[in-house]
Order: sequence, then structure tokens, then C-alpha cells
Amino acid sequence: AKLPAEKRYGGETSARQVFRRLAGAWAYWGWKGGYFSTEADARAYFDEMQLMLARQMAAPNSPQWFNTGLHWAYGIDGPAQGHYYVDHKSGKLTKSTSSYEHPQPHACFIQSVA
Repeated sequence: AKLPAEKRYGGETSARQVFRRLAGAWAYWGWKGGYFSTEADARAYFDEMQLMLARQMAAPNSPQWFNTGLHWAYGIDGPAQGHYYVDHKSGKLTKSTSSYEHPQPHACFIQSVA
């Protein structure tokens, strides 16, 4: 929110920016969701995940690279696109009101088998 609007909508120019965006969003979501016992644990996750991405020890699928963290890092938002997420406070499936705050970071849908 503190990033000036003119700096929010430029392309990323280095892999470091992408790694920070991804690891930062994941660490933030994990922190909000209570997955880390301490802030130090969340920061360690953030640092280690950036390293793993940079060294190609871990890699998410393509929609993560394109969409995850754009709201967290740059404040980018847009209208919902009909997807849902599990609210970390209530544990309930919730229809998203934003396409970027709670992105749909997967490309495949598993259909039930008859």
C-alpha cells in the first residue's frame, strides 16, 4: 500500500523481484494463517524459499509465477473471476471478491470420476 501508484504497474525486471514476490506472498499468507510459530520462523521461510527458487531446488507451476503475490507486492487488483478460497479464520470455502488478493494459482482442475 505504501508503494506509489506509478511504481505498481511496471514489469518486473529481475528474477530477484519474482522470487521476493512469490516467497513474500507465501510467507505472509502462512503468517496470517498461523502456520509459523514465530516471526523468525516466517522470515526464515521467506529467505530459504527465495534461495530454493533461485537455485531451482523448488518451482511452482506457471500460474503461480504469473499471478501469485501481485496484490501482496504491488497492490494490483481486479474483479473476481468466479473462484473460491478457504478463509484461514473461519475455515470455510469463500467466494473470492478479488482476482489477485486470493488468486487461483493452479492450471488444472481435477474432475470427479464416475
